[in-house]
Amino acid sequence: MTKEQINIAIAEACGWLIVKACDGSLIGKLKNEQGPMDEIPDYCNDLNAMHEAENRLPSDKKEDYYIVSLKELVNQINQSIDNNVEAINQGISKYLDEDFQQRINNFFESLDNYLGSYRDSLRQAQKDQKLTLEQKEKLVHELSVIVPDATTTIKKADSYLERTQKFMEGK
Repeated sequence: MTKEQINIAIAEACGWLIVKACDGSLIGKLKNEQGPMDEIPDYCNDLNAMHEAENRLPSDKKEDYYIVSLKELVNQINQSIDNNVEAINQGISKYLDEDFQQRINNFFESLDNYLGSYRDSLRQAQKDQKLTLEQKEKLVHELSVIVPDATTTIKKADSYLERTQKFMEGK
């Protein structure tokens, strides 16, 4: 903005009616005043005129000024960031702990089921030793059908064990 544009803007904000005179100067008068028009104040170069303008401006157009310590503000922002990072880390740790604990519980539940089935199988094997040859052959055939399921379960247990070892190593 030019100085002339600034002077016009301030004068209008203070309540001046402004017109341009034939010679190109700016003249006007306050809206509520009677009498001849005067040259508008030179707010850009006259501190007294600017002080008068500040007093005429409505209170909602005044500005408040504050002194801010940049060092203190940076320290507060850094502290806030540190607190937020710590809170996020605690949340992640809690989530991982809960997830890890759930995986451990699932693993041991699966292991307990597997070992329970294994114990039952051993008991059944002891009973099967008392069977006749024909009954044993029939039993061998039936057991060979479940070998793929047993192999899959064993692989799954090995996978859980491998995961647990990786978690314990912190990978």
